[in-house]
Amino acid sequence: MTQDIQHSSAELAKRRLQQITRGKSIHQVEAMKTQIPDADGITRLQIVEALDHVGTDDALDALGQMLPDPEPEVHQAIVQIFLRPRKSSAQALFRLLTNPETRYQEAALEIIVSSGDARYGAFVAGYLYALLSNVLPMNSVLGEQAVAFLRHINTNEAMAAIDAWRAKFPLSVPQAQSQPEHDIATPTHNRAKELVNYHQAFQTLIKHIRAGRWGDQQKASKALHSLVRQLPEDIVGDAIRMFTDALEDRNPLVRWASVEAMAWLHHVDTIPALGRCVADPNWSIRLAAIRALIEIGDIGSVRWIEPALNDEHSSVQEAALEAIGKLGSRRHAEQIGTILSNTKDPVVCAAAAETARKLGLTNVVPTLVGLLDASHAGLKWAAARALSELASENDVAAIAAYLHDDTRPDWEEQDAGEWIRAALKRINTPEAKTALRQTPTARV
Repeated sequence: MTQDIQHSSAELAKRRLQQITRGKSIHQVEAMKTQIPDADGITRLQIVEALDHVGTDDALDALGQMLPDPEPEVHQAIVQIFLRPRKSSAQALFRLLTNPETRYQEAALEIIVSSGDARYGAFVAGYLYALLSNVLPMNSVLGEQAVAFLRHINTNEAMAAIDAWRAKFPLSVPQAQSQPEHDIATPTHNRAKELVNYHQAFQTLIKHIRAGRWGDQQKASKALHSLVRQLPEDIVGDAIRMFTDALEDRNPLVRWASVEAMAWLHHVDTIPALGRCVADPNWSIRLAAIRALIEIGDIGSVRWIEPALNDEHSSVQEAALEAIGKLGSRRHAEQIGTILSNTKDPVVCAAAAETARKLGLTNVVPTLVGLLDASHAGLKWAAARALSELASENDVAAIAAYLHDDTRPDWEEQDAGEWIRAALKRINTPEAKTALRQTPTARV
């Protein structure tokens, strides 16, 4: 009887704590929502980071209500949160897609379509069914966009949803107003290239990006990037010159769209222009330029990326570390070691640990061992993973002490202790074997 009472008391206390915590988070979210209408771009970006830190469903829904945001940096930050491979982010994106207000449906569809990820096919199929069954207000234009995306991913569930839609709307939107159904990600190549005046089209789209409203700017940017992907080889040089000129535009969205367009070209001749963008005053353009250089994959672009290893914005610094890990060499060992030792941002530090692993930088092993004591699970995990490949027989005693560590980031399968076991198995000295025998297997 006593045990039952204690168990019930514990459960009640747990539920009470959850209620208090949730109540506090709701209050925080509501307070931040009142600040959004009058906030400038920098403040809204801070609000986005704060809501992401709260991480509740209410906080994610508040982020969705900020879309579309007039500032590219803020808008992109929200999009990245919704596209994270987490159940909570996916559920929030679905709630945004099924919001009764059309502008939220449009924002969610734009995120899903731009990702091109087949994982969201079930969401979009459910969205079509919701329209057909009058759960949501009918919007045939958005429905056709959903159909085009489902046609692109081409799963059984997607085709069933399209069939249901076509049964009711065989000609919902004239073809001149909608994307071709066969492919939303890659425009058709079978149109005669003389039918498209690419230079005029690019100039018109850039004009819309420069002077249009936010929704028009986004549509023009997407159209620009789609047009670039079907560009005939004989005018690539002219396009590069035009986009290079556009990189001097005062409007940051024009510069960003031009960087993205050059990334789609995947052409080495764009490297100098993209490299100069790594020093752009706008951090989102610096980030986009580094991502573009990573995609091109030319080791010569490293000289443009290196200064960003000390960028003031953590996202840019993280991207630069990723680029060095993929394109760099061991000559960056000292700089990576300095970042690992001195950086306070755990995400940047984790990126540096991953770069050290990719480059095989054994000089940072003592620092990595010290990071196994980090309170940030992602940083600890990254350090352990790097040590699984970099630690030597001289490090056995130091790393064996962490075999019991079974903390892990939410998005990973392996924990720190498992990576340490992998290191000891690789080292395979008598001391390493003894440590493995004496320590239970890390929790899976």
